[in-house]
Amino acid sequence: MTAKLITNGAWTRIFVSNANDLEQAERLTGVDLRPHTNQPLFMPAILKVAYWHSGKIELADLIIANDGKNLITVEAGDGLPFLNDLGDRLRRQNLNKQEQTAVFYVAIQAAYDAATQILDEVETHFDDIRLSVRNMQLSLDQVNSHGVSDLPELDDKLTTIAQALSHVAHSFGQLVQCARILRREAKYSSEISRQNMDDLIADGESSLRRVQFVVDRQRFHARQTAQVVATSDLNVIKIFTILWTVFLPGTALVNWYGQNFQTMPELSWYWSTWIQIFGVLILTVIPIMATKMSGQLR
Repeated sequence: MTAKLITNGAWTRIFVSNANDLEQAERLTGVDLRPHTNQPLFMPAILKVAYWHSGKIELADLIIANDGKNLITVEAGDGLPFLNDLGDRLRRQNLNKQEQTAVFYVAIQAAYDAATQILDEVETHFDDIRLSVRNMQLSLDQVNSHGVSDLPELDDKLTTIAQALSHVAHSFGQLVQCARILRREAKYSSEISRQNMDDLIADGESSLRRVQFVVDRQRFHARQTAQVVATSDLNVIKIFTILWTVFLPGTALVNWYGQNFQTMPELSWYWSTWIQIFGVLILTVIPIMATKMSGQLR
């Protein structure tokens, strides 16, 4: 596959599949397209972007460069889907597609929307998780209650959400940085005012705060799930505690009469059997009542 270039106004879009395609694109444009560290944004830069596609999260590298007149984006394969409607965005906002600043402005907006869609999808999954946790809570006192065996499924969901939020937060962080650099270094046209740039940055910072809120929700549900499972396991331990309490007096009685005494006169008593039975019952009830009064059976 060779590099494919599409120019639309002040935006040159390059599609590559490997390093050789990138070298070919550099020859065609005469611009260095290999990102360098500690370089200004337009010389060029690479962004880690996250977007929702075909029911799952996709991660991609987006190289942004500048040839002095046009904004250049380098995308892998068939390109990033959320950039396909940049022309429509420019028209809806009555922006000039021949203005590089306007193109970069709407490109950041498109990336914002792509990352925001992931947040929306994540929050819909929280409804399922909350319902699952609620069902676990309601079934704690039932015979077929939930326990550790039910934890992996919920844990996998929460782990997936945590990974998604990490990618989204990183993407938003880079996009906000791009917006700030664009405001500082770009020459504003009459179409893009400083207030528009400030609003763009504010939108990104607001999205970062939303990501943090969703992260807190994810951590809350993770703690809640662990607490429910711990409560369920505690109920199991209570059952074994009661069984141990019930059988302990009988075990003591068996151990007592299992010894090799030379003389055991109580075996010849008329009420010996009943005395031993009631004695065991009394010794059983006392530990159970003591355990219940201590609050361990709540």
